[in-house]
Amino acid sequence: VSAALGKKPLFDTVTGFSHVATFGVLPFAIVVNGKAPFNTLQEFIAASRAAPGKFNFMAGEVTVSVPGLSSTLSQVKAGALKALAVTGATRSSQLPNVPTVAELKPGLVLETWVGISLPPKTPQQIITRLASLIEQAMKDAELQAQLVAQGVTPVYEGPAEISARMAKEMEMFSALGKRANISMD
Repeated sequence: VSAALGKKPLFDTVTGFSHVATFGVLPFAIVVNGKAPFNTLQEFIAASRAAPGKFNFMAGEVTVSVPGLSSTLSQVKAGALKALAVTGATRSSQLPNVPTVAELKPGLVLETWVGISLPPKTPQQIITRLASLIEQAMKDAELQAQLVAQGVTPVYEGPAEISARMAKEMEMFSALGKRANISMD
């Protein structure tokens, strides 16, 4: 993201690696303290608009956070946090009663992904072989179940797809940064 927002990176994340495969995507979760008075994203937005500046993201006074779902899933299930929404294209199978942000604002989807990339100039036969092994592994029901249990949606994308995903995300974050006048320089 920093490269898309103007920060000169030490390396190019799109072309500076040999991308092999994506094996899962996961949404972010908009979470609040389990004792918070709001239970929906709409209620939180209304409360934020009614009391500008009340909800602090700094100094240990975090009222709301937007971490990856997998890092908060156990806290949400235990009731320590409330998930108001997830940012994926579909509801999480781990939290089926939690709506997506897209249900409130169609088209608004933000997911992170997990995958494998190798050093640049890795021989193509190595990339192809590893991608093939990952694709085979992704067909394993036990592996899929383990990923789902962690809040990850199993998705296989090969070298061309992961490279295209990364380029598209760089364009999206760059446009967003320009539109919102955000720069990391």
